[in-house]
Amino acid sequence: MVRSSNRLWLVGTLSLAWYLGSAALVLAGPGAYPISGYWFFGRSSRAAWRAALTKARATGADTAIQFGPRPKATDLGELRDLAPFALSPELVAKAVQDLAGVAPDAEIRRVFRYGAKEQFGARLLEHSAYERSVRIGDTIIWRLAFPFDSSGRPSELPVARIVDLVFVSGSTKDSVAMLLAEAGALEMQVFVGMPTAPQHPTYPWDPWGTVMPTFLRFANRVLGDYAQRFGASEAFVGVYQSVELPVAARTLRAALNCYRDQHVLVRQKLPGRRIMVSPYWDARKRRPTGVTADSVRRGIIHIARTDVDIIAPQDSRGTGKVGLFWDVEASAPVAAGLHCVTGVGETTYGDAYHANTRRFYQAAREAVDSLTAEGITVDLWANLEGFAPGKGIPCGSFTTSQRTTKERLDRQIMMAGTYPAKLVCYMWDSYFTCQAGHPEPLADTILAGHDQPIVVAAAREDERLVLTGYHLAGGQAEVSDGDQVLIAPPGTGVVKRRDPGESGRYPDGLEWVEWAWPAGAGEACRRIRVRTARGWSQTVILGE
Repeated sequence: MVRSSNRLWLVGTLSLAWYLGSAALVLAGPGAYPISGYWFFGRSSRAAWRAALTKARATGADTAIQFGPRPKATDLGELRDLAPFALSPELVAKAVQDLAGVAPDAEIRRVFRYGAKEQFGARLLEHSAYERSVRIGDTIIWRLAFPFDSSGRPSELPVARIVDLVFVSGSTKDSVAMLLAEAGALEMQVFVGMPTAPQHPTYPWDPWGTVMPTFLRFANRVLGDYAQRFGASEAFVGVYQSVELPVAARTLRAALNCYRDQHVLVRQKLPGRRIMVSPYWDARKRRPTGVTADSVRRGIIHIARTDVDIIAPQDSRGTGKVGLFWDVEASAPVAAGLHCVTGVGETTYGDAYHANTRRFYQAAREAVDSLTAEGITVDLWANLEGFAPGKGIPCGSFTTSQRTTKERLDRQIMMAGTYPAKLVCYMWDSYFTCQAGHPEPLADTILAGHDQPIVVAAAREDERLVLTGYHLAGGQAEVSDGDQVLIAPPGTGVVKRRDPGESGRYPDGLEWVEWAWPAGAGEACRRIRVRTARGWSQTVILGE
């Protein structure tokens, strides 16, 4: 984790002033928005990366995450017609001709293409007699060979009987290198997307086990290249595993096997770097994929045993697989925006879902704590989905999902509670940068309201009311049973605050604030919210 410091906020402030103007000077600092990491697409210039990261930094982000490209099966004929190979069709024919000269007894078994906005180094090439790179404008193409003997064991290329070819198309405008450089200047940390296992042709949610020997050898080269090119980068803190799987007691065995095999390579090539995964969960009762909190608990343990460092479960509100409701709201109708979700429709939360977001993150925390007792250390983060289900005004060319609102993001933060150690969000591009029918981009709304109060938990301790959340200090606490409303008298104020850079398992900026329990408030007074000069928080339920 990159430690925050006075220098960090000075760097952020100067960069913000350059990008956003003098108004941004009040936005950088420990009182930022609780979400501190985002997924980003690649970019073709350092200026583009600088602009995106600087604005994200202004909201409080210190982490950038990227997906890894996926090799795609193809054939030589199709490859010739695809960009960028169509610009130089002789490349494919020459690859076949040269292979026959180097490995005369070899048969080409499979062909893969791999697109990356990167400029790999010499570490990608292992067979000097055959493998090489060719530049076409700003594009670089690497042709790689993965030889096997007749029984399918790896062999030397000249005596190979079977060869799989991988054609990598990269760029002289290395997006990953530029990301690391700009993130380093802002003292941000980056999880680079490592290669993603090919999809099974029949069961696309599974990694393709048959081709894993070739994929793992290819991934090993890429990881070795990262070690060589980025080993000295302080911003490069780890890799992101892009293969997704459900959090469940009975989960995808092929994905777990892929995790284990690929993570061994990370430990060998990138010692000290962390491995992050972001699985998803589904609480819908009317879908066969729906699971209970107990199943989530066991699923987290399965994933943790594949040698990961960070598990950041998707809260699944963007897809509507889980609802943002309190236990006492189980009989309430689901939000209108969830009516379009398969297996939900117009019903109540209790009829639609096995459990709410809070219970799932609680189960995940229980699993992580039980692993700690066994000597297995895993950090639990929360990936809050920054989009909404349904079709409407597009928010970028890559999706038909809708952008969400800050109000709903605040509620997602509230429902995750104190269980995750860090809050990240899928994704910055372009859910936070598009307008899509709203007055302004979501990022601008967050910048304007970054310090509005968010309560995530409430507890009564004797005659004290202790609230946990963000930007609560100095506020007024309101306690209600739905009819009467009572104002809690001021207490001792801030009991504790999680400062940026402090070690621990709570998100930066989380604070515990104390009020006196209001006289006359009975057991039914469980609905609590806080008002500060920046507005009202949403309502939290005491004890949930």
